[in-house]
Amino acid sequence: MNIFRIRQISNSWQKLTYNDNVTQRGGTNYNSSNSRFTAPVTGYYQFNAQFTAANNSDNDGTMTFWVNGSVPAKTGTSSMSNTGPNYDGHVISVAMPLTASDYVEVY
Repeated sequence: MNIFRIRQISNSWQKLTYNDNVTQRGGTNYNSSNSRFTAPVTGYYQFNAQFTAANNSDNDGTMTFWVNGSVPAKTGTSSMSNTGPNYDGHVISVAMPLTASDYVEVY
């Protein structure tokens, strides 16, 4: 997962839907209709996501990967303030163990 666009960021967790530039290496386990990756086999998986928001439009720039509908304990985010004249960049990257049929979404 590389780049996504969202319409609005709220004060509560909001699922981020991908509608542009999703990259997956091997397999077809990403479902574009629900923006969800489902693990085909048990193992470690690498996930990366980023978004750019208008300066000061996001309260804290926090995003995380949710597994099976909830936040795992060990994911986080990094914000890069003022990455352009009008935008703040936000990135997240994690390698995490998944069991076959676990699903991952970005919030």
